[in-house]
Amino acid sequence: MERLQRLQSRNEPEYCYNWSFRKPGGLVAALFFHDDLTVVDGEIVHDQNIRLRDGRLGGKGAAQWKKRANELDKNLLTAYREGLPIRAINHLDAESEPSAVEKRLLDPVPWAVTSYDMASGNCILTRGALPTMLDRPRRSRDGGV
Repeated sequence: MERLQRLQSRNEPEYCYNWSFRKPGGLVAALFFHDDLTVVDGEIVHDQNIRLRDGRLGGKGAAQWKKRANELDKNLLTAYREGLPIRAINHLDAESEPSAVEKRLLDPVPWAVTSYDMASGNCILTRGALPTMLDRPRRSRDGGV
């Protein structure tokens, strides 16, 4: 029964077009447009304020954009607070149809929210970085502080 519910939810528009998904206590999967990625000091980063992608310019689908942007922002903040890794789904062609799955690629390297401004929503995600929790110090890859 649970498997059937999961299969059915994949066909529901409210799930199949989301920009992010969260497994409680596990990880966050988030969709990023390839054109939004930059290289800073040799690291690939996503340095975009998701709150500004809320459909404020109006037009068809503005309400859905707002809902998706709010959900992604909430999931990124949760990842930052709880030290959850991010699995990036990179959308390779911003001009293609949103449902064009063949234009999406799951990055094999985990990402982490390395900076998050709670007031503004400015957020930086870094490819290959280790996630940290707000309440504990950052640990290096070898386990030291």
